[in-house]
Order: sequence, then structure tokens, then C-alpha cells
Amino acid sequence: MNSSHVLSFDPEPGDGDCCRGCDACCRWEGTVFFPPENLPGIARWLGMDERECAETYFEPAPDRRRLQAVETADGRCPFLGADGCRIYPLRPPACRSFPYRWQRPEPELMRQCRLWRTLLWRAARRGDRPRT
Repeated sequence: MNSSHVLSFDPEPGDGDCCRGCDACCRWEGTVFFPPENLPGIARWLGMDERECAETYFEPAPDRRRLQAVETADGRCPFLGADGCRIYPLRPPACRSFPYRWQRPEPELMRQCRLWRTLLWRAARRGDRPRT
């Protein structure tokens, strides 16, 4: 699946239940970008000084207009904790829109996503064709 084959879905109440206890997408390698204005809120949420938060979890993105999460040795998101996303209410746009507006190109990864499977099942049950 490349970007021209991305399916688009609308969120529905209860979708978050699919994600509870699942952190598959948080374990996939990839770059996650954050608007710089999110840094103060994330630092407060984590109980950290802004500078400490920035130095621990972020680096400037190549475009220097955004921040990106630092890479971890195993590729997972640095905000993934033992109980899931440590910044869930403040997660970045990419996390909020997955898998509604974007998907990974690897089918084996997408099959790991409970919400993705639910969205496909829902569309098939209704006879809907997801928007591309």
C-alpha cells in the first residue's frame, strides 16, 4: 500500500476501546513529529523541566520547524511505557490520525492493529468502500 492507496475512515465512538492494551503501532520503527508548541504541555504532563524534556525525548526535525521523537535502540516510541502511551492526551497529530488518515505500507504491520481490523470489518459489514 503506498500513499495513493491509503484508505480513509471516520472515527466513531468506542474506537478507543480497540487501542486499550494494544501498543503495536508504538513499537514500529519510524519517525514521529511533534509541533514545537506541544513541548511545554508534554514537559508539564511528565513532571519535567522543558529543557530536560527536550533533551531527553526530542531532537530538531530536518526541516527545523518541528521536533521529532528521539530514536530508541529497539525502534519503539520513547513515550511508550509499561502501561501504554505516557503522553496519550498530548499525542501528536500522526498518532491521532492513525489508522484513520494514514497507514503503514507494510500489510504485516497493519494486520497487528486492532483498530485497523475493526475499521475494515465495519466497512465491509456496512457495504461501505473506504475512501482512498
